[in-house]
Amino acid sequence: MKRNWAYLVGAQLVFWFLSWALHGFANPLSDHLLPGTGPYSGDRVQEVWFFSWYAHALAHGLNPFVTGMVNAPFGANLMSNTTAPLLGFAGAPITWALGPLATYNFFLHAGLALTASSALFAARRLGFSRLPAFVIGLIFGFSSQQTVQAQEHVFLVFQIFTPWIFLLTYELVTRRSLPRRQGILLGLAIGGQYLISAEQVAITLVTIAIGLIVALPFSYTARARPDWRSVGKNALYAALFAMMVGAVFLYYQTSGLYRTKGLVHKWSASQVAPLKSFVLPDSYYVGWPLAGRVPTAGSAILEPGAYIGVALVAVCVIAVVLHRRSRTVWWLAITGLIVVSCALGTQSYSIPTPGWLMLHAPLFNNILPIRWMIVGWAFVALLVGVGLQYAVTNWNIHRIRCVAICLVTAAGLVAICPAHTIARGEASVPAWFKSPAALHGLANGTVLEYPYPSVVNNLGMLYQALSGMNYSLVGGEVIVGSGPDGESLGARPLTPHMVPDFFFQAEGLTPTQWFDLALVNDYAPSALPSLDVAIADTRKFMVKNRITDVVVTRVGDYKWVESYFTFVFGPPTGGEGTVTWWHFPKKVK
Repeated sequence: MKRNWAYLVGAQLVFWFLSWALHGFANPLSDHLLPGTGPYSGDRVQEVWFFSWYAHALAHGLNPFVTGMVNAPFGANLMSNTTAPLLGFAGAPITWALGPLATYNFFLHAGLALTASSALFAARRLGFSRLPAFVIGLIFGFSSQQTVQAQEHVFLVFQIFTPWIFLLTYELVTRRSLPRRQGILLGLAIGGQYLISAEQVAITLVTIAIGLIVALPFSYTARARPDWRSVGKNALYAALFAMMVGAVFLYYQTSGLYRTKGLVHKWSASQVAPLKSFVLPDSYYVGWPLAGRVPTAGSAILEPGAYIGVALVAVCVIAVVLHRRSRTVWWLAITGLIVVSCALGTQSYSIPTPGWLMLHAPLFNNILPIRWMIVGWAFVALLVGVGLQYAVTNWNIHRIRCVAICLVTAAGLVAICPAHTIARGEASVPAWFKSPAALHGLANGTVLEYPYPSVVNNLGMLYQALSGMNYSLVGGEVIVGSGPDGESLGARPLTPHMVPDFFFQAEGLTPTQWFDLALVNDYAPSALPSLDVAIADTRKFMVKNRITDVVVTRVGDYKWVESYFTFVFGPPTGGEGTVTWWHFPKKVK
């Protein structure tokens, strides 16, 4: 018993050390650093804001599922976004004590280590010996998909319930333990993972359905056939307890204010895994020079997550060959191959892939194909574990063969190692936002910040999150719905986001970053307005959105925005450093 505890504690220490090393040995509770090099925008800022919001909502007794703090004066349904409410609530004490940046950094570190630990415990329960179970945890917790997502996506890194959803389902079907208890535990695990990522729960449940379909022909030839009536009965227990955990959240997601319906975003067709990316490394990995590949744009967040490598693929094939008479191993291989193929998305091949079918199914067309690899890596880990289990069991019988399996596995683990640690950069808020003038002047107001808060540049959300959440923000990176049917607007800029940009162009000034992005995203009009039209549009926008304050932070070409608002509204009310502030105690006319 003592040796077993020593093994488990030692494994946890290794996993936490590896997570710490991947993040460059940075302080896991840092309140001023963010992954990446900045200037910060996009999902990192959004997730920091989510942690700040949940702590703020709990402290002030607010509805945590719908907020008017962003997309003001309208609001946003946070259950239509990747908010990870379970982590937001659990991390609230850290947020209160150290701030949302510390909470975000902590869960990025903890997600890798705890996911690996969860997979190790599940593997031990399945009967794997110590070395194979450790490698299963290592692969699932530190796969190429996990280490890539550890740069910014907490809700994808934190997969602690996923191994147990698969394990408990397997035990229900094979009747390895008390079915009613397993059904209840399965429901709690599904509910817990749903409160972290609804997308991943959908992928996991579809994977289970695929696995059950693949198991049908094997079950009719096996000696111990599943009791499908018992399986169905206990699946109802699982559904009941999953609903008990996630009912309120599901209600707001499907029926709440500002919910979305239909296609939430347009990224599903682009975030896919090319077939060659499964075996050829990208520049994110240590072996990419050997592959002779030219890094592709955006590859650091998309393509590397599918990279398995030739060595680990070889171990999986060896495991199937060595256990070619095992129905369970064949079931693992076939189901895993189907799941991994879903990452191909809508790419053109000779036959429709499962990924193509998913992207044409209602609801499932919102799943990004590359994220099927998070579950796909579970099957890779299990098959590698099967190969190592053979090596451990037959070490004294087939020594050379077993040594070869271990060496190829070690080579595969090295191949998926990132070439560099995750960089960190300063993510501080300008001092003015924490000054008495800002805390009192912006309190309970509706603030328009420039650069305009949007999916492209949402620094305003970071400033709001780090300065106490005491005002509402126009825009913001949130997926919102509008109209009676909740049609999705997606995470996109809200009009008219670039009135000052029109002014700059009309005056012959340097084109701004916003205008260039607007052209790419089809948000620019056919012709630039005159100066009078630009000013009129600005005033209309201020009135429509009930804006009480304008805050300009001079970043790049946005230094011209200060001149524009001075021209329209007169001298600023105040400011400090790079921040200029206009306050409108009366409604703009």
